[in-house]
Amino acid sequence: MTVWAVLLVFAAAANPFRRRRCLSVPDGRQVIAGAAVAVAVYGALAVAGASLRDALDVSTPNMRVAAGLLLVVVGLHAVVAPLPAAPTTIDARGGWLVPVLVPVMLRPDLALVAFAADRTSGVATVALSASVALAAVAAWWCVGARTPAAERWLGAALGALTVVAAVRLLLDGVFAL
Repeated sequence: MTVWAVLLVFAAAANPFRRRRCLSVPDGRQVIAGAAVAVAVYGALAVAGASLRDALDVSTPNMRVAAGLLLVVVGLHAVVAPLPAAPTTIDARGGWLVPVLVPVMLRPDLALVAFAADRTSGVATVALSASVALAAVAAWWCVGARTPAAERWLGAALGALTVVAAVRLLLDGVFAL
């Protein structure tokens, strides 16, 4: 995967327009802490990905196909599903972990993309792409428009872009087999 392909997949699948409503913490430091930990986890997955795939005897093209299939589902869900309901605000010290890191920043689809990155893509590419995508989520949480109609359409547009990026990733994996 090229640098641009990884960046496109991360930026589209992170979909800050849909994720903002899921962030239910009042403190921006918790959002930044959750994003930083998620970037570190994605980087660790990229570091360990090639070795684990070799140990499991799973090829990089097969991982790309799996990531592409999962991202098609995620993108279609973003296109057709309504915005998630805004949860109640959680004011806890560990808020960066549960309402920020696990369901919003650290997601299975992005983790699979980080895991599927091959040695030519590099850990730096995954870390940069995750940093840009999660910084967009944090920035939209801080300054984003609070109009549900705009978020709905912008989220659907990024969902469609996710489907396009997923199909590219899927075809890249299929033709590399």
